[in-house]
Amino acid sequence: MTRKYITTGFVDLDKSFGGIKMGDLVVLASRPGMGKSTLLANIFANNIIESKAKSFPAHCAYFSFEHNTYKVLADAASRISKFHFWAGILNKDELYSEQKMNNANEMLDKLQQEGQIGIYENDGPDATLFYIALNAAERKYKYGLDVIFIDSFHMLALYDGSGKNIIASRLKQLAKKLDMAIILTAPIERPHRYGDCLENINLQLVRVADKIIFLRRLDVTATDRELLRGDIKRGDSAITIMKNVGGSYGYAKVCFDYGNGGFFDYQKENND
Repeated sequence: MTRKYITTGFVDLDKSFGGIKMGDLVVLASRPGMGKSTLLANIFANNIIESKAKSFPAHCAYFSFEHNTYKVLADAASRISKFHFWAGILNKDELYSEQKMNNANEMLDKLQQEGQIGIYENDGPDATLFYIALNAAERKYKYGLDVIFIDSFHMLALYDGSGKNIIASRLKQLAKKLDMAIILTAPIERPHRYGDCLENINLQLVRVADKIIFLRRLDVTATDRELLRGDIKRGDSAITIMKNVGGSYGYAKVCFDYGNGGFFDYQKENND
């Protein structure tokens, strides 16, 4: 059976755009410190969980130019250990269990050996688009490949040096050529600290992207008055989804859990 869509693992987010299709280039953007790398890692772990729960493998490759392999795997293991496979429920309040973490790590080791997941850590001068394309093509040929995670576009552009516009266009070509999805993080940058100015990410990246996911931590940007009145609660986060440059067409809400260091589906009862 051929996979046609990739899940984010977040119910409201998937409903907003019907999942991520093969060949899609998806940009996950936010201001610094909002948690885009964490959200990307959560989506990676969610695909591993869904693959195991539904016995329908999603072959993933994670290219990290920000964190080492140990951190990527440790974050994935932490999330997997909170999932009850028998009930199909991700419990963010699950207490730490060394046994469950060991089981999760064993699962990840096995998936790496079988070629279902691959983690690539690189912060050297060869961390280029060619490096990604070469390893992606090899994995596609050997094991199959459904989705690539890249953290981050900013570091890739810094190392590659061929220009953000060229890299953005070629990433889109790579997704189409190998019939897989690419999800990458990109910072929203302010060209000036003061004055009226538009927040922006690379324009060419936005133009070629099929979906742009903007993440905003509401509790970080809220005013003291909003927090005191309880209008915004600790961990509240908003996601706006845009389709290319056609404008906003989706909205989702997730919750950042400080104790567990990850994003989870927003519980409606939190409004009470």
